[in-house]
Amino acid sequence: MRYISCLILVTLLTTVSSALLDKLGKTQPSELVKTKFEKKDLDDIFDKEAFDKLEELFKENKTHEFIDNLKGLSDNAKKSLKLSTEFRQNLDSNDSKHFNKFFAFIAKYEKEYHNHTHVSESFKRFKSTLKRIEDRQKESPKAKFGINQFSDLTPEEFIAKHTGLKGVEHLKELHKNTNSSN
Repeated sequence: MRYISCLILVTLLTTVSSALLDKLGKTQPSELVKTKFEKKDLDDIFDKEAFDKLEELFKENKTHEFIDNLKGLSDNAKKSLKLSTEFRQNLDSNDSKHFNKFFAFIAKYEKEYHNHTHVSESFKRFKSTLKRIEDRQKESPKAKFGINQFSDLTPEEFIAKHTGLKGVEHLKELHKNTNSSN
């Protein structure tokens, strides 16, 4: 019974996602701006081919209107998205692919950046994380590496903010003490 319920749920979700993508694939950027997307829809928008529509929104300077129509995002996250679109204007075309992922990251995890410097520094760290993900995926193809809510932090920042450790050296010291007691 549980298997059948799961199968029905997967089928339903696939159908909903497919319908959303079909709609987006046929949507002109001017119509995309007017669409009120729920936060739960953002993954489908940002992770699929329809995400290319975002490029068109940037070219047509309609990103702020698109952001204003995103439902379920905090005002601070919307402000961060708007700051990031202003930052994007200074990027070269090679960085646009990374930027689009960064834009999606801000929306998905409702990141709050307070100024252009904060956006710029976070984008640099995010790009480093993407490179690290790519490298680790090549090293371990059976594992799955990806973007998460910490992708705009350096490893050192993550350790300092989220582990209670006092940096990499503290971790090495703890590891050394554990090994020497065995």
